[in-house]
Amino acid sequence: MREEDIVCVGSDGLQYCKVCGEAKEAFFPKGDFMGMKKHSRQCACDRKAYEEEQKYFKDKEHRELVSRNTSICFDESRMEEWTFENADMSDAVMHKAKKYVDNWEKMKRNHIGCLFWGPVGTGKSYVAGCIANDLLK
Repeated sequence: MREEDIVCVGSDGLQYCKVCGEAKEAFFPKGDFMGMKKHSRQCACDRKAYEEEQKYFKDKEHRELVSRNTSICFDESRMEEWTFENADMSDAVMHKAKKYVDNWEKMKRNHIGCLFWGPVGTGKSYVAGCIANDLLK
């Protein structure tokens, strides 16, 4: 949509948004400034569009960070599927691991870590992968 289609000029000489009705211009508070009497400003539509754009870029940056960290963290792509959603949550160890993640900020603040031990093939790496995947996201 063209700018002319969404802007109208009010009786005060300022441009107004036809969508939200807010002024897209304002007068300088102390008369003119460098020969100009008015300046542009954002209407509610412009502010909303700006906020959505900022959120999009922040989310995109977060997704890229998660993707980069995931590729660094896991040497096999199957490890990315090691999540609590795919795990047997009736297992007491998995339940404790999920609780650890759910309380991550407290654990981090108090320097509380996890130690896994046991024979080969008992799921130590799987539990660690579930924790890592959850925290990465």
